[in-house]
Amino acid sequence: MKKYLFTFLTFFSINALFLCNCYTQLNTKLSLEKAINMSYQHNPNLKALKYSTQASKENEKVAISGYLPNVNLSETPYITSGVKGIHNRIGLRASQLVFSFAGPLQERGIARKQTDVSRLTEEEKKDYLRYNVEASFLQSWLLQRKNKFIQNLNLSANQNVKKSEHSNQLNLLDRNVWLQDEATYAANMASVYLYPDDISNAQSQLEFFIGKKFNDKKETITLIWDSKQEIKLENLQSYYQKAYKNRKDIKKKQKEIEEKKATEYLYQKGNAPELRVVGEYSKIGRSTESNTVGAYFSWNIFDGTKKHHEQHRAHAQMLKAMEEKEAAMQQTRYDVQKTYNDLSILLKQLFAQDVQVTQAKNDFILNKQKYEIGDISKVDFDQSKYNWENQKYTWLTLKIQTAIKERELQYSCGYPE
Repeated sequence: MKKYLFTFLTFFSINALFLCNCYTQLNTKLSLEKAINMSYQHNPNLKALKYSTQASKENEKVAISGYLPNVNLSETPYITSGVKGIHNRIGLRASQLVFSFAGPLQERGIARKQTDVSRLTEEEKKDYLRYNVEASFLQSWLLQRKNKFIQNLNLSANQNVKKSEHSNQLNLLDRNVWLQDEATYAANMASVYLYPDDISNAQSQLEFFIGKKFNDKKETITLIWDSKQEIKLENLQSYYQKAYKNRKDIKKKQKEIEEKKATEYLYQKGNAPELRVVGEYSKIGRSTESNTVGAYFSWNIFDGTKKHHEQHRAHAQMLKAMEEKEAAMQQTRYDVQKTYNDLSILLKQLFAQDVQVTQAKNDFILNKQKYEIGDISKVDFDQSKYNWENQKYTWLTLKIQTAIKERELQYSCGYPE
């Protein structure tokens, strides 16, 4: 008996553990912060930009390596008249740059500016991903919570249309009112029928950004977000200041200006003298050897105006970058102002909807008491319940729109810390 009992308990424990594991696999909770990090990890364009930044950093090392010694080994076979056979000349030459007005230090400075531009492009892409994940996440979160509302809407719509048809058959309802009820029923049922497509489209958009499927045979994802988070609005001027300080496109243009200015200086000093230290060893045949150590001074006095034109080209590119920075600042101001005004309107609508929810709740409580004493029918009671649920969902929809707009405002400001 004990043996059978032990076998049964073991079997039960294994199956319970298996069911628990299955349940864990089938229900995964996903927060907004985790979804954002997933998009950073899986987006191929962001990965490509990371490699671009790495390549720019290597360019800095390439530039500064100009100060390292250059060593050259050569062997030259030659024939001399009057002397039999082929003779070899072996040479070993080492040189190192000591000073230059337009040398490796200046080239590394330009390469660093290019690295900054590449890094800011990467951060700009991260901001773009973050905002799109936030918007699609919040929309999907709302539609996941809409499921209960859709069920209540379906029930309420059928009850109301039956009530209207019954009243119309008894000539207790004006025909225009009956037609209006029929139109409301059709609109409500359209929402019911379209709900699966709406949530599928929203989740597909989020899947695209985070690189992970929502529903498969092993896992179903439930989104987690606190709808009670308070949304505060500061004065408009503070958002302007944040945007000018944090927008990556403005920072990029400033780095491009600095890069073109440094490039202009490089070409301006391109014909300046430079000093190198040179050491050379050579051997001819088996006996003749020579060693030379000295300084090598060079000055390119005239190069056919090549550097002159390159300097003017860099100057024109710098002016172009300055104008583009000004355009970026104007666009930033417009984006911040428009988003700020939209958010201000939504916050006022959200406050007004709070009142509607409270009123619908009070009506529901009153109708519940009336229904319990038989003063109203169950259809009327269910209608008040549905109205309260509807007002709550309307509030939740407005809250999501407001939260998305608030995220858009932060995106317009470059996501300040």
